[in-house]
Amino acid sequence: MPGAYPVELRERAVNAYHAGAGTVSDVAKLFDIGSATLKRWCWLKRDQGTVSPRPHGGGVDSRLDDADEDFICRVVGERPNIFVWELVEVVAEVRGKRVSRSVMSKTINRLELTRKKGPVVRSARRAKRSSTLAPRSKKSVPNLLPDGE
Repeated sequence: MPGAYPVELRERAVNAYHAGAGTVSDVAKLFDIGSATLKRWCWLKRDQGTVSPRPHGGGVDSRLDDADEDFICRVVGERPNIFVWELVEVVAEVRGKRVSRSVMSKTINRLELTRKKGPVVRSARRAKRSSTLAPRSKKSVPNLLPDGE
């Protein structure tokens, strides 16, 4: 995601609008910014006296602490083919913290863990379904087995 617009651009655009260079839309087009962006900068100038970008709002702290992340690293190290949903269940059972699959995926990515999947194994459900399907038509295939087999 790109950073904030430079303060110099903000000041030039707001000063141009206040100097009467045109409507909000005209000035916004002149500086190649959105009209809503220019409006917000004008409000910032009016309310705070500056057009400097406001600090980032932050976010919600993760439910998983350093000890949980160490545990996740150990589990993925021992079981590199573990699914995210299985990891969610293991953390809930062992560490007592219930998180969503998306939180777990983001944690795995942030920790730069790679999970290697093993060979594809057919599930019992799929194997059962495929055994009930009608067999494909058999083409004439020469018998390559020795006689009597």
